[in-house]
Amino acid sequence: LRNVLLLTRSGNLETYPESFVTPEELTKFAKSASSKNRQRRRQKSSLKEAGFDSASLLEQMDSIETSKDDAWEDMLALNKVLEAYGCIKKIDNKGEDPESHKYAISEAGQNIGFLGFENSLWCLVAMGGAWDVMYESSDLDKFRASLNNLDVDTYDENTFLEDDSGLFDDNDAVKEVEENIVRTEENGVPISQSEAGVLVSRLRSLEPHELAGYVSCLVADAPRGGTSSVVDAFQSLTPSQQKTIQSSLCTLERLNEVQRKSFVDGSSSHIQLELGTCEVVTAWAGGCSWSEAIEISGSAPGDLARILNRALDALRQFGNLPYSSVRAVSAESG
Repeated sequence: LRNVLLLTRSGNLETYPESFVTPEELTKFAKSASSKNRQRRRQKSSLKEAGFDSASLLEQMDSIETSKDDAWEDMLALNKVLEAYGCIKKIDNKGEDPESHKYAISEAGQNIGFLGFENSLWCLVAMGGAWDVMYESSDLDKFRASLNNLDVDTYDENTFLEDDSGLFDDNDAVKEVEENIVRTEENGVPISQSEAGVLVSRLRSLEPHELAGYVSCLVADAPRGGTSSVVDAFQSLTPSQQKTIQSSLCTLERLNEVQRKSFVDGSSSHIQLELGTCEVVTAWAGGCSWSEAIEISGSAPGDLARILNRALDALRQFGNLPYSSVRAVSAESG
């Protein structure tokens, strides 16, 4: 490592070769490593689609010139996702140069501009406010359809849909999804839009404290140490929250597919659905005491305060959206 550091510093006259690594050098290294990984993923995907074998793939990847800064490519990738989800619309398509394209911002795009989350698009999608209008996630539905067409002699449908944890043993939910796909095919409504409609319907069926718990899943950090069980967290939710989570997982999978297809950097557009905070936020919004909340969460008071503050801030941001904000079916229920 010392030899590598000396080699990389050979052209830098401002840094003494044998001094400690500086924060600037660490930042540059992290950025270059991330850029290199993104570039290799793009190259590998493109070359595989062109039919190169493994040997040719490595040879071609090594022959392609590297880019020092691919921030522009990252922005174009994000533009593709925003366009796919109807947040921006191309109004002037002069030539193939992306710099000459002009876009109009839709209501969904304006909503994203009002939100200040790490991945505001995902948070809006998780609230049913946007969906894949250009159907860039068609491969996902083809994959799902192929699973439904498996040989019944080899796979039992009920066995396939169930698991030991019981996360997906809701037969009514399974039938609802299957009937929803049939209606989509008959009426010509995009599957992604239909999924968003089901999600909004389930969001509206939540009580205010249940909705607060669900929103906290969108903005919470991953638990420290990684010792919490997703199965236990899911089973601690109310039945209405469980159905909503199942619907949101469909939209999560679709957005993740569109981002992957557009070569979006996962580190800058992270999609998360952290269930570990849902129970305590639901209980706190429902009126439990501070000591009860501490016991439910198992967190330190400072950590719990941060969780509740982030959930409250997210609810406030969603409530301030001027367009298509989620409201309960009955005004009396919130």
